[in-house]
Amino acid sequence: MTVRRSRLLVAWKVVLGRGRRRVMILALFAVPVLIAATGAGVLQSVNRAAGQRAHAELAGADARVELLPPDSRSGAGESPPTDSETIDRLLATAGPGSVAHRVDSAMELPLYLDGRTVPVRYREADWTSPVLRTWFTVDPRGQLPVTAGEVAVSREFARLHHLSVGDHLRYRWSDRPAVVTAIVREPMAHKGESVLAAPGQLAAWSDGTHDAERRVQSSWLLTLPNPAPELATSAAELGIRLRSRENIRASGSLVDREPGLVLLPGLLLVAVGAAAAFGVRVRRLRREFSLLSAVGLGPRWILAACRLAGLIASATGAAVGLTLGFALSVALRPLLLATVERDLAPLTVPWRGSLLLLALTAAVGTAAVWAPARAAVSHHAGRQLASHPARSGRARLVRNLLAATGTAALATASVLSSGSAASVSGLLGCTGLCVALLMASPALLRLLARAARDGSVATRIALRNLAREPRRPVAALSVGFFSVTVAAATLVLLSSATADQQRRYVGSRHPGQIEIVLRHTGDVDTVRRVAEPALAPSGLTEVKSAVAAADRPGTDEPAGRAASPSAGTDSPSSGTTVDRPDPGRLSRPGWTVAEVSGDFRKDLQVIDSAAEFFALAGRRATDRELAVLAAGDLLALTSAVTADGRATLLPAPTEGSPPRGVQVRAVLSDPVDQTTLVRAGAVLSSGTALRLGAAVRVNTLITAPDAPPGGAAEQELVRVLEPLAIPATDLRFDRGPSYPPPVLLQILLHLSGFAVLASLTIALSASAQELRPDLRQLHEMGFHRGVQRRILALQSLVIAGFATLAGGGAGIALATARLRPLDVQVTVDWPALAAALGTTVLLAALLGAALAPRASRLRNT
Repeated sequence: MTVRRSRLLVAWKVVLGRGRRRVMILALFAVPVLIAATGAGVLQSVNRAAGQRAHAELAGADARVELLPPDSRSGAGESPPTDSETIDRLLATAGPGSVAHRVDSAMELPLYLDGRTVPVRYREADWTSPVLRTWFTVDPRGQLPVTAGEVAVSREFARLHHLSVGDHLRYRWSDRPAVVTAIVREPMAHKGESVLAAPGQLAAWSDGTHDAERRVQSSWLLTLPNPAPELATSAAELGIRLRSRENIRASGSLVDREPGLVLLPGLLLVAVGAAAAFGVRVRRLRREFSLLSAVGLGPRWILAACRLAGLIASATGAAVGLTLGFALSVALRPLLLATVERDLAPLTVPWRGSLLLLALTAAVGTAAVWAPARAAVSHHAGRQLASHPARSGRARLVRNLLAATGTAALATASVLSSGSAASVSGLLGCTGLCVALLMASPALLRLLARAARDGSVATRIALRNLAREPRRPVAALSVGFFSVTVAAATLVLLSSATADQQRRYVGSRHPGQIEIVLRHTGDVDTVRRVAEPALAPSGLTEVKSAVAAADRPGTDEPAGRAASPSAGTDSPSSGTTVDRPDPGRLSRPGWTVAEVSGDFRKDLQVIDSAAEFFALAGRRATDRELAVLAAGDLLALTSAVTADGRATLLPAPTEGSPPRGVQVRAVLSDPVDQTTLVRAGAVLSSGTALRLGAAVRVNTLITAPDAPPGGAAEQELVRVLEPLAIPATDLRFDRGPSYPPPVLLQILLHLSGFAVLASLTIALSASAQELRPDLRQLHEMGFHRGVQRRILALQSLVIAGFATLAGGGAGIALATARLRPLDVQVTVDWPALAAALGTTVLLAALLGAALAPRASRLRNT
């Protein structure tokens, strides 16, 4: 037998062992790499590729342009150019052959279906163009609309409203139906509800009264046969917002910007697991090393065999882990498709990253075996056969605890002072926390063993075994620590981001409020009587404003009521178009309050009761604030509109003359939130508004912020208010910032949980495998399998408990380091974190009990 072959046999059969022991060592390399490869494949699938991002925004075009307001496209004293003139100027700059495709879109176009108004996203374009034809996937049985009177609907919209090719739908304020010619699917939004129409459909649905309610925005998709580097400059000069395909592709995703996001933790787990596994395994091979030395094989030969074993284990485990990881990421794609509800990015094997991970894993495995192997071969065999574990004195225990405490303090300071958890300082701090845990673990295990002197037999054996041979639990601790740290940090990041959204939320209403816009009716009492039962227990409060005095009597009354709808108004359910009693009701301009700087103005609201103030500000009005309103003064909600106790009110402008300011006495209110300032900059009473020559108009009805209605309020409101000419597009539901977490964070959280369970499973299995000789001795002494099961369960409970406690703390520290530079307050969801860590510990204990070997297997150990 050659020297090289004998070294290979020693590395494969002696150092790596046989049977389950060898499988466990290989698994310590394969599982972290499998987790890293699976995570990389999953993140690559759910992050939209550059081509997908560009196609979702541009279809087959090269650039997208939107026009800025007309004032920004004209010089002093010049009339602003039309949209067509501006686009023609841009195309002249782009060069010959350039074409602009106009796309008119509305986020909430009111359609009338099933006896009620349904808001839907609307797009109108020339779908016969090859540039736009590929924007949506068309059902084979239909075709995209070609002329006015034809529409295509998305698959989700058709499913919700039971539509199919050949059915009809119509605009809320028109009797002209459009026929459905196709069912389409948007690749990047499978659950999107949208309607596609050909040019001229909006004009066909126009009634001359409600066109402004559509809020249609126009954009143009440009096809550029030749590159035009000066196009961006020309667009800026013309007042055009331009976004090219190159700009979209350059805005890389998270995986593109940080390719080591998943691979680096996997490599770290490999390093920790390899060092821990070889540390335990090689320490048990001192007898075998002594026999090899006795037959003439020197320390260098044995060290070379150990390094070869590390290379074989790491290379084999990494190759298996990479293969299984990418195979698993492919198998998970159907589940991911249902989760993200859009097309997945193409899955390509990152050969460069995979080969780099494979090479680094092999290098780590080879290096990890060197230190424990050298320590093992340097001891004399006879000394090892006769020696007993030395007892640590109290001084050594205290010294280890102090060293661990100091290391933990320095590591925590390093983490918290880092700019990011991914920085060198943050990674060093995390590693330092792990080192502190490993330094303190032997002392803590000894303290537990001493505390268990009066415990049961299984408890005493389990804890004393851990204290007598601490390297085995420390190996499992190190693996569990890093996996729990990643999971805890992800959970804290998720809870902090959610809480920060709630704190920073600024909306048009306070969270939970529902507002009914009285655009087509002024019969406030009827609307209140019909709507309040659907909103129980919440009531409705009037939102009023000061407007220009009516040109005809009866439109606005001092009490704040507008004229009731004219008799004979038809309900939409009757199949006829609703008679609009006052189409210009909300179009009449209201009074505003000027800012002191003179550059801007804010809305002015009329308040006549404490309930109205509460609905506006989200807090109770103070006696001082109510007294200011009762005295006829202006209550300024922000210091930006008042100076020296005065404020300037701007009445509604009349045709041909700008508004003329009215000076009034003003008192600054107590602080209010930003949502309140979005709605109004100052308030006054109805009596004050009438005294100043204004009329009072009820614009909307709104619920109080402290009594959110039931979950079925939205559908019920749509049903009862439709006959009153209040469509669904005139209902405003503010659900606040309680959006679901981003899909990427959810996936990362699940991957972290999977990594915790897989890492602890392998670590505890390897630990139990190394305990088999001791379990055989217990079996020969007469201890049945139940005692062995309790021993393994208790040891797994201790190991997992240490790992989860330390890993949870390190995860909070890492999340703090990541959030502090972003000025985000750290918020820990303690119940969720405790449930996750407690579940981990419980599963570890159950796993330990299940790992107890049978007697027949112990005899073969």
